[in-house]
Amino acid sequence: MPFALCSARLTVFVFIIDALFDRTWGPLVLFSLYLFSFLVALLTGLIMKGHFQNREPFVIELPPYRFPTLQQILLRGWGELKHFLQRATGFITAGVAGVWLLSNLPQGTANPIGMLVTIPLLVGMVTGWDAVKAFLQRAGGLIAIGVLGVWLLTHLPGNENVSYATRIGEFFAPVLNPAGIPKELTVALIFGFIAKEILVGSLATIYNLTDPNAVQATLAQTISPIQAYSFMLFCLLYTPCLATVATIRSESKSIRFTLLSVTYGLIWAWVVSTLFYQGARLLGLS
Repeated sequence: MPFALCSARLTVFVFIIDALFDRTWGPLVLFSLYLFSFLVALLTGLIMKGHFQNREPFVIELPPYRFPTLQQILLRGWGELKHFLQRATGFITAGVAGVWLLSNLPQGTANPIGMLVTIPLLVGMVTGWDAVKAFLQRAGGLIAIGVLGVWLLTHLPGNENVSYATRIGEFFAPVLNPAGIPKELTVALIFGFIAKEILVGSLATIYNLTDPNAVQATLAQTISPIQAYSFMLFCLLYTPCLATVATIRSESKSIRFTLLSVTYGLIWAWVVSTLFYQGARLLGLS
């Protein structure tokens, strides 16, 4: 379910809640995000009911339930942790590298050749070098997308002396300012589209900090709790990660439905976070 509060989102929320909310409000804030995810999922089910018919039979096998032993708990916990570290490390490394490039490349310093060399390197860090070979063998469409991305970067409006990350944030500012999301968090949201595990690392790169405590202190100084909650609502409701998009495409067997799912999540995220932030301002809570 795209609106589920997954472990990757939970990591981001705990990090932000620890920075901006005290021990009294923190658990309530996190619990409210769970409630929001359930509410939006239920509303989505009601809205979509009858619009998308599934003709495939639904069969699920329920195994017998047994109380787990301590050994099973430890082995399962270690297996999940190991799998997460193996999967997430590449995404985090590649995502932080991408944020660093955008934060340190001013207008006019990038070129299509350099960026197209960087793309296979990032793919290699995420998926392994066998994927790079396949990428280079079937790179026609991806190279075209890369060239288009470079062209968009080099033609972004704004001051030519600032970094690409700053200009991307300024470009999307008119859209996300009504939700109270500043440009630094906007850039983090863009990279969070790849995987939510990247968000915290990208914030450290954007703020040019290495200590997580320093990142939390900077967040507490630059945004209000209302802005933080609006950001978390947006993070909760927009596309979880590219893996989810790939799963939706595989299960639905429809590119149209996949694009609809991504667009639907973005609309929900913007509407809910904007209504919350503007409502809080009207009530004098910002």
